[in-house]
Amino acid sequence: MLEAYVTLRLRQLNNNYSPGAKLMINTSIASLAVLKVNCDKGHEYVDNFVPFALEAISKSDSSVISVSAVQTYIKDNFGLQIPQGALNTILRRIAGQGYLQK
Repeated sequence: MLEAYVTLRLRQLNNNYSPGAKLMINTSIASLAVLKVNCDKGHEYVDNFVPFALEAISKSDSSVISVSAVQTYIKDNFGLQIPQGALNTILRRIAGQGYLQK
């Protein structure tokens, strides 16, 4: 019953938005699903966001990337708004894993 309601509600929401907004809603839902799966696997909270930041870093054309550039990429491509303070923590975690230099 709940699944049918959610499906109906998503259809109603999709009918009220432009194609770009629909894509962002679907992207956000997919991103939240990834976070849920990672959380269910017992990952630490910060580690749940590492894949999003790694994707942003890997798509950069520069050898230097700013926190605001990572933040913008994640918002534009995954529909997640992560505060810069939290991103600093995530980026420190990535640096500690050897994927990034400060």
